[in-house]
Amino acid sequence: MRIPAKRLAGLTLIAVSALVPASVGDAADYVYRYKWTTIPSAPGGGGGTTDPVSIALGDAAPASLEANVGDVFSLPVKPLATVTGGSGVTRDDLAFSMGNPVTPSTSAITPPWLTIDAGTGIATGTPHTIGNASYEIVATYTDPEGETKEGRKIYTIKVNGAVLKVIQIASGSVHTCAVTTSNGLKCWGDNTYRQLGSSSVSQSTTPIDVPGMASGVSMVAAGHQHTCAVQSGAVKCWGYNATGAVGTGSPPAGNVSSPFSIPSLASGVTQVVAGLHHSCALQGGGVLCWGYNWQQRLGTGNGSQYHLSPAAVLGMESGVSEISAGESVNTCAIKDGGAWCWGYNQYGQAGDRTLAPEKPTAVQVYGLSSGVTSIAVGTNHACAVHNGAAKCWGYNQNGQIGVGTVDTTSYSEPQNVSGLGSGVSMIAADYNHTCAIKDGGAWCWGANDNGKLGNGASSGNSGSPAPVTDLGSGVASISAGGGHTCARTSSGAAKCWGAGNFGQIGAGDTSSNPNPTDVRPN
Repeated sequence: MRIPAKRLAGLTLIAVSALVPASVGDAADYVYRYKWTTIPSAPGGGGGTTDPVSIALGDAAPASLEANVGDVFSLPVKPLATVTGGSGVTRDDLAFSMGNPVTPSTSAITPPWLTIDAGTGIATGTPHTIGNASYEIVATYTDPEGETKEGRKIYTIKVNGAVLKVIQIASGSVHTCAVTTSNGLKCWGDNTYRQLGSSSVSQSTTPIDVPGMASGVSMVAAGHQHTCAVQSGAVKCWGYNATGAVGTGSPPAGNVSSPFSIPSLASGVTQVVAGLHHSCALQGGGVLCWGYNWQQRLGTGNGSQYHLSPAAVLGMESGVSEISAGESVNTCAIKDGGAWCWGYNQYGQAGDRTLAPEKPTAVQVYGLSSGVTSIAVGTNHACAVHNGAAKCWGYNQNGQIGVGTVDTTSYSEPQNVSGLGSGVSMIAADYNHTCAIKDGGAWCWGANDNGKLGNGASSGNSGSPAPVTDLGSGVASISAGGGHTCARTSSGAAKCWGAGNFGQIGAGDTSSNPNPTDVRPN
């Protein structure tokens, strides 16, 4: 039977349906419904063809398809959708849903922990087992007539093991420690000098609990071969004590295998740092240091070889907000917003425009009398954040000053770090490399032995900052160690990279890794 229909200008017929009356007979009338669509103009105005809606879901970045057991996973799918055709139809007109279970041929079924919000298109869930989990996502458009178009795609999530969650992390020479979200303390890596706080292991490739430090810990410092922490406002130290760095008050000897409470620092301490055979604490706005005093790194103004108990740093008795020691024979601090340094200065690391061998008392770093918010000390260099910009001074043999060159220049005053003139919130230094956080992303420069710069390479030097792989955003803090580096993400996840010969990156083995790897809970 032929159905007559009047052609309408600019429209084309795409569907016909009949409305059948309640009673059918020879005289019954049939009502027909016609569905039309517009014909877009073809180039040159010569007519055109229909323009149906088509939906496609694109690939997600590999990093966005990784999750950890016990952590909330989130994947924004809407930005991956592409809509073509139609008249003004966009991805905001789509509804999202989980699709069919993925067949065994693609290795998994839809994970039961995953759901998707129909409007926002964000898939979320918390995985509970390690492995690959595949799932299908559907994006649907429904037109005013009730007709639908779909786009479907299968995504596979790589679910890794659980990651250690921390509120602070500290990298030492060949060991690492962190304060957990429950304010307990865990350490891992080399334990030759009992710097892990335990006498039961020679090393650990995953975090172990420090005895007596299960709660109340607010911060930790990992030094060359010893460790210090603040617990309920009191300082406790352990590890190598042949130079008095543990602060026992007794003649230096041997190792201290468990946390030792320093009597004069039993309360009111807000920060502690552990350097190369010396330690310092911030108590009531004043700095006290103890341990080995070679090159006047303790800043007390006298030439004693050791200070077995904490002694006040001259000129730093009040107004101090931050201190740094690092793998170094000098020390720096922020006092009343300005940068000050003392100790070894052969390469200009005191920053006062001189190359005097040592500074027995604190000196003002040139040009940094105010506006300093972060400070860090390496072996022969130091750095600070000044009004949001990174600045470094001292020895540049491996490019650790960050001025774009690798040479043996000694810079006795602060230099601008290439590319980090604004947006810098934190800086870290140790031995011969430096790292910083700029606009939430991690950057490192200097020596790259064992991949401690985190840029995917395992050797060489970098005279300019380079972004750390997969840490372009969401970095809350960073800590540079002797041969490795660690960071804490905004979600609290602990990540480390670089040398792993003692298990110091916490990945469960002794391999090195030039890219950030999750620290695995024991």
